Amino acid sequence: LVELAVHHFDLWAFLTGRRVVEVMAQSRSGTRDDESASVTGWLDGGVLATAQFSERAPHQNEIEITGNSGRLRVDCLRYDGIDWTPSGAVPARVTQRIATTVKAITSLPAALLRARRGGDYLDSYRNEWRHLVRVVRRGAGIESSLDDGVAALRVVLAANESERIGRPVRVDTCPEAIAPRGVSTEP
Repeated sequence: LVELAVHHFDLWAFLTGRRVVEVMAQSRSGTRDDESASVTGWLDGGVLATAQFSERAPHQNEIEITGNSGRLRVDCLRYDGIDWTPSGAVPARVTQRIATTVKAITSLPAALLRARRGGDYLDSYRNEWRHLVRVVRRGAGIESSLDDGVAALRVVLAANESERIGRPVRVDTCPEAIAPRGVSTEP
């Protein structure tokens, strides 16, 4: 929850413009705590978010947003990883599959050029460091605030508490720290 999920909780808020109000989490531990976890979040305005995390599965980084108009799926590790499916469309239909294949083929040459630099995923880290350098050297504006980081951390704390007690936890009432396994935070 701390290592992987915190970034997705931040994305929930960034992509929806909503604040996470409550979370319900379940996890499975192996040799370390929370090696796999599933989290459901309730955001302001009735927005529902879900996420699955695993340190024991193949490395994937995907985001899916479903709304009245359709579904946007982003796979951060694929060159053709942005997929829009309008409401009512059936992705398995031949016409939809042909369109997806044509898109993959036409975007392949540019993707091969980007792959020489490590691809979009590694490039995102380079851009993040470049931004930090601009902030430090030139006083450029910071794109993420300390408040954004604190808000994401509070969701992690609430998710950890939810997993520990087995019920939903409101973010505004979560503990200030993660309780070690087997230690009660109840008064």
